[in-house]
Amino acid sequence: MPNYKSAQVADTATWIIATVVIIFILMISVYAASKIGRTSGLFGDNINQEILAEQSFQAYLLTKDSEGANFYNKISSSGKINSADELIATTLFGKIYGIANSEILFKLTDKKKESIGNLIVQSVNLDRNNLIELTIKSKTAEEKLPWE
Repeated sequence: MPNYKSAQVADTATWIIATVVIIFILMISVYAASKIGRTSGLFGDNINQEILAEQSFQAYLLTKDSEGANFYNKISSSGKINSADELIATTLFGKIYGIANSEILFKLTDKKKESIGNLIVQSVNLDRNNLIELTIKSKTAEEKLPWE
């Protein structure tokens, strides 16, 4: 029988080196992805806050209260926001964003506003003339809110 030990060693060494190279490339990819994910300037803080505000506001409106009615249906059927719903909204969004309840405004309005500067404005249509509006003060700016 011929001696194939050197061929087996070479084949094994090739696989070990290839495995180490693949692991090294994966480690670099994971490190690069984590660095890119941490940079705030890539997508912009305001865009990320807008998306978070939109999704959390929609989730809030679809949340059911203790009576089993979601907040959107409750507000649209009564045509007003009662103080308990407003308190729940301001407390909830205050906890989400880590800000004081006085920096959040939850109201019915007839005009749609755009997000300006340090304000994130989200609104949902009730009907043609009414909107449910959520205004949140961003943590970064130090300007006064319009209702202060």
